[in-house]
Amino acid sequence: MTPFGYTILGFGSGGSPPVPIAEDLSFSEEQIAASQARNFYMKIDPFNANKCLFAWMDSGNNMVIAAATFDDDGTNFSLGTEVEIGSIYAQSPCITFDPNTENSVVVTWQDYHASGGVPARIYHAAVACTLSGTTITAGTTTNISTVETKDYISDTKCIFNPNRAGQCVVIEMNYDNKDTNVEGALEAQSLTISGTGITQNSMYEISDNGGSGRIYSIGMCWDGDTTSDRFYATYYAGDHNFIAACSIAADNTITIEDVDQHNTSAGRWPQSGAAGDPNTGGRVVVVYNKADQTDVYVKVGNYSGGSWTWGTEVIVQDLAWAVFTFPVKVKMDVNTPDKVLIVMSSEETSRKYCAVVGTLSSTDTITLGTEEVVYDYKVGIRDLAQDPHRHGRFWAAVTGASEYPWVIGHQVASFE
Repeated sequence: MTPFGYTILGFGSGGSPPVPIAEDLSFSEEQIAASQARNFYMKIDPFNANKCLFAWMDSGNNMVIAAATFDDDGTNFSLGTEVEIGSIYAQSPCITFDPNTENSVVVTWQDYHASGGVPARIYHAAVACTLSGTTITAGTTTNISTVETKDYISDTKCIFNPNRAGQCVVIEMNYDNKDTNVEGALEAQSLTISGTGITQNSMYEISDNGGSGRIYSIGMCWDGDTTSDRFYATYYAGDHNFIAACSIAADNTITIEDVDQHNTSAGRWPQSGAAGDPNTGGRVVVVYNKADQTDVYVKVGNYSGGSWTWGTEVIVQDLAWAVFTFPVKVKMDVNTPDKVLIVMSSEETSRKYCAVVGTLSSTDTITLGTEEVVYDYKVGIRDLAQDPHRHGRFWAAVTGASEYPWVIGHQVASFE
């Protein structure tokens, strides 16, 4: 085992060995602007290594997006012209690039109508954009709610199908479900994207929590099999964590294949998330909390033949009673096999914003390294952006001190 976390077994006929990259979870720390940016979100352009797209809620409560260029070391972010896509307490953005169509982007978020009461004013919004350098051409904001007066959306996730250009899957945390009028539901739909145009397709219900309460802390990832049309949705409901295996067809039909409760002990604070292993189809790493505590756990699951098998859970953080852990995020990198990055923000003074690396072995075992405090402030984090161009690199767009936007770079041990 080398200091970089890998064992080098040898190389073929005369080729140069890969160059190791050392772990550096505090790789970079860059303030993006000296202005308020809540719900800060970032995605890396899959076609351009030095370009990204940001979304945030500004000081006027508007949803704003801007493209930016940056250097390899996570510095010198240069933002293009900001584009306002939503207003009146617009929040909870998500961004996805189409990996099959250069400069094609979709943003989804929770928006408000200009008048009317709450929750009738709240709706699910989406916009399709094209990029030219850092110039954004945004289409018309589209209301993708199913029943406008009932779609009280509180969170949304979106991701393009990596195997079918223009097909975007969206899940929504709906507090006033369209069919049963219960308190909460997790729903999925697809959007067909052409340029800046959006065509909304049918809505499918993943779960209504048995009509007994709200859905919290949703997440979504694609299966690691690059030929698969399967995605996974995670959520927290009724004090338990669930994962749903779903698939989407060319005609936009979504099939809910299986819903599994992978956490059998009640949890105190909602946490749920998953990362698909990009090198192993059907393998997923989930993070969650359980018991009447704020502890955070991780474990590995394998989905095959319509059912799940799970490895042994490992505790990530063991916190004091009533200490909040803010959203926990987990990601993997196709260029760094069997490595997992987990980040979280804690109210515990000694921890604040932390990161830890996990290593997968066999089919369902994860071993964690040493947790590291990487930013000395309790942050808000919407997602963790995996960098498709730099091996083992991840970026966290966070709302930090004074609610200013920061980008934190994390480097997991890898090879060039």
